[in-house]
Amino acid sequence: MEENKLRPASFSEALLRFETMEDELSLSTWCIDGIMVWKLLRFEVFGAYLKTHDLKDVSHPDSEAKHSKSKELSRVVSRLVFRNPFLLRPKNVTRIVMTVSRKRMHKGRFADQVSLRAWAGSLEANSLVLDATSPSKPHQLKNKPNGEVLLAFGWLLGRLRKFPLSEGDLLKIREVQKVLSEDLKISGHSLEKYLPRRVQSFYGGTKAYRALFRLTRPKAIYLVCSHDHEAAISAAQALGIETVEFQHGIMGRGHLGYDFKNWNDVPYFPDHIMAWGKDWFNTTSFPSRCRIHLVGAPHIVEAINEARIRVPRHPKTLLVLSQGSVRKKLLASVVEFANLRPDWTVKIRPHPSETSVDFMEEIQVIEPNNSIFIEVDSLRSLAEATSEAAVVFGSSSTSIFEAIEAGCRAVILWDSGLSSFIDHMIQRGEVQKVLSGRDLADKIDNLPLSSRGEYFAPAIYDVVNLVEG
Repeated sequence: MEENKLRPASFSEALLRFETMEDELSLSTWCIDGIMVWKLLRFEVFGAYLKTHDLKDVSHPDSEAKHSKSKELSRVVSRLVFRNPFLLRPKNVTRIVMTVSRKRMHKGRFADQVSLRAWAGSLEANSLVLDATSPSKPHQLKNKPNGEVLLAFGWLLGRLRKFPLSEGDLLKIREVQKVLSEDLKISGHSLEKYLPRRVQSFYGGTKAYRALFRLTRPKAIYLVCSHDHEAAISAAQALGIETVEFQHGIMGRGHLGYDFKNWNDVPYFPDHIMAWGKDWFNTTSFPSRCRIHLVGAPHIVEAINEARIRVPRHPKTLLVLSQGSVRKKLLASVVEFANLRPDWTVKIRPHPSETSVDFMEEIQVIEPNNSIFIEVDSLRSLAEATSEAAVVFGSSSTSIFEAIEAGCRAVILWDSGLSSFIDHMIQRGEVQKVLSGRDLADKIDNLPLSSRGEYFAPAIYDVVNLVEG
């Protein structure tokens, strides 16, 4: 009974407890050897908190995919030799762009669509573009250096310096650990072991990025996911270089990479955010010094507009927008729906980090008799899939907003683990909620058209002029 009292009943309750803990322990100002350590930890620790209390299924699947140690070493050595940004760079560098591994074809080569406006076309000649790959997304951006080289240098530089913790540091770590373990009941998170390694990585990464920035002297650094690039942001800001993040997904209330309620100052956060539209963050506590620019998302909107011309709408097609963190819950509801409504065509759209095999195996477990047919639609673009579907069904994926833009009716599987940002959408009538596959089967024929909100502002293509002048 006592354990149930400590267990948060919803995402909102978990968020409130977590933020209260941050305030009571003054974690926003926690400093070790000049490094503001809680900014480096909070996103991951909050994720562990949600996972411990079953408010989040699993980690992001792509974060768990790894190469073998021998293959990883081979990759690093190859990139140090052939894709080293200290060697493979433009003669004159105006900006550095740190891309992500999700790529689509762009003018004959795979490229990160989110950051294109910072370096494509005439900008490319003076842009140092740092490519990114992952085990599940290995496509390389041709003739570009790889950002993992900086991570390798940072790892080495960090290991060369020891960080002896003072008695005061150890007391603070144990105080925080006690609250995490006993009050929040977070399992498997030893700060005394993890924090020094995280500080080492940050220190080494800062040194590596500072060396590259001093060599190239860019006006600005552009990146896509700031809460994984604190070292680069710290190095740039120390040298007076503007830092810019392109929105890549949800940034709402409770996303602790962006939401800093009650923080007076937020370290290692970008100077600028290039946001898709204002409704993504109208409940978010951004750092006050960060400038927000509404620049739209032409890579999304243009693809949708083009697909809607070519692809006819099918009035009884349900498109399921999956995410690794909620896949099992979604699939259980989808199988239930498909059994109850055989008159509907059901297609599943995998998250970029998922594969068709993931779904086939789990559907087989849920429905071993193979009495239903569910298609995994992974080959077409999201714009094509949402232009065809009448209804989309998901959780908190940004794909839901793209589907609404494409003219779909949107339904979310209501779960206590959903962020308060989704709750806000329900209150505004932008999406409808269901509790199960049976609930969806009962409601799907009479769903209202989803409200589009202001999620995609008119496109601004010359985004570098907003920063570089």
